Amino acid sequence: TADGGSTTKGIFGVPWVYIHSGMPQGSQLKTVTAHELGHAFQRVYTKNVIAQWIDEATAQWVAFYVLGSEASLQGDLFSGSDFVAVGIPDGLTFGYTMEQQYAAGAFVIWMAREYGDSSILQMYDLLSTSPSYWYDSYGTFSTATGASMAEIIKLSWARRCV
Repeated sequence: TADGGSTTKGIFGVPWVYIHSGMPQGSQLKTVTAHELGHAFQRVYTKNVIAQWIDEATAQWVAFYVLGSEASLQGDLFSGSDFVAVGIPDGLTFGYTMEQQYAAGAFVIWMAREYGDSSILQMYDLLSTSPSYWYDSYGTFSTATGASMAEIIKLSWARRCV
């Protein structure tokens, strides 16, 4: 996460995960570790160096998936909660500030709950097989979930997730 760790893209080999060694024990350390390991798993599927918001949002989902209510995501969700006003960007790279990228984890968490955890894996399978999906978030989400983007937006807005 922005203040506790980072993960390299692994372009010339495997990704390296860094965790701030001075972090106190507890939910923050666990959350940062799960988030950064989420990035390492993403690099198993794709080495895309321009991915930003979807990777951060999905790494937030990984932390939530692993830790459940113990995940320390509240600060990230609050500081970037205006991502809702922006809507879902056309592509999976740009369109959100750094804070909004982390907060968009709420959308990915919702997507996994609504369409199953396999929809997240399906999304990365798509991204690894066809670079065009990086530039078409609507097509990526629709194909990964089997739902139209209109349905996804309607349901996620109704549940106040996007």
